[in-house]
Amino acid sequence: MATWFITGSSRGFGRAIAAGDPKRAGEIIVRVVQRDDRPTHLLLGELAVTMSLDYSQAQIAQASAWRELSLSADFGQPYPVPLPA
Repeated sequence: MATWFITGSSRGFGRAIAAGDPKRAGEIIVRVVQRDDRPTHLLLGELAVTMSLDYSQAQIAQASAWRELSLSADFGQPYPVPLPA
């Protein structure tokens, strides 16, 4: 369960380097699965956390930008509405 970084050229001629400690990751998983309030997604390692947060923040920004148009599909909502800029 280590986070892996690929080094080398963009053509895939690189080598994988583990950034995380597999033993630690295993211990974390064991501790987490023993809880009743387990997360739906367990992110392990800095890269996993950073990429997940970036993706989630981008989704929130996009949903917010398109909110008015999305809501306009429901009965009782103003229609038509302008597309986002």
